[in-house]
Amino acid sequence: MLPGKTHPVATVLVADADEALTQALRDELDRERDGLRLIGVARSGPEAVRVCQRRRPDLLLLDLILPGLDGLAVLQTLRRRALLDRVKVVIHTALRDEEVVAHCLSEFRVAYFSVKPLQLPLLVCRLREVAAGVWPGGRDLVRGAQQVEQAATRHLDSLGIPSHYKGYRYLREAIRLTVVSPELLSPITGRLYRLIAQRYATSPNGVERSIRHAIETACTRGNLEVINALFSHSIDQNRGKPSNSLFIARLADKIRLEAGRKGGWRSR
Repeated sequence: MLPGKTHPVATVLVADADEALTQALRDELDRERDGLRLIGVARSGPEAVRVCQRRRPDLLLLDLILPGLDGLAVLQTLRRRALLDRVKVVIHTALRDEEVVAHCLSEFRVAYFSVKPLQLPLLVCRLREVAAGVWPGGRDLVRGAQQVEQAATRHLDSLGIPSHYKGYRYLREAIRLTVVSPELLSPITGRLYRLIAQRYATSPNGVERSIRHAIETACTRGNLEVINALFSHSIDQNRGKPSNSLFIARLADKIRLEAGRKGGWRSR
């Protein structure tokens, strides 16, 4: 843990020969400040193995297309040297071969597999999720994220928000992201709305308006008993309605507490 920090920091090694991408990722991780720390960039397979052995990163962001040793050979070497169990591997590659994907997930228990290009803020969010254990890896890869999404869906349905609203989908994604990265809510428009807008090919303002409309609908035509219980006071025209950030934060906190009582999102 870094001095003055209250949250553990996951160390990251990037293994990718694309200089432009690695520099952009370095800049993105530098902006993160809290939660992730870049400790090195390897531009070849042999270098990736050497740095992993020397620095023992928490996360390895690995391209399968590398000079010297390809990504699969890197994973095989790390396993042979008893290093693979000590690092969570995130694949980020242009290779789209389904057999290779299945092999990585089942044989090496890769925590997450993403296909280039992926927006860097989203890629960093995935790294944070992997570090937090949302993506258990291997055959259970999607289990953690599915449980978070199912919990968010269950709560939104209980509040009476129509599932065909855009704001319903945006709220579910906002809650999912905030469960893992609470700091995304500050400032909410600068980070969380931008990430959701990128995923759904819309604008941050559009995301904000749609979420606001969904919350207004819940507070006027939804299940007021559930809303009152969740926010600890009656919601009416005189007292006002919860802000977007309060609404998202309260549901994310509730899901986090539920996960804690169940021992986290990892499968048993």
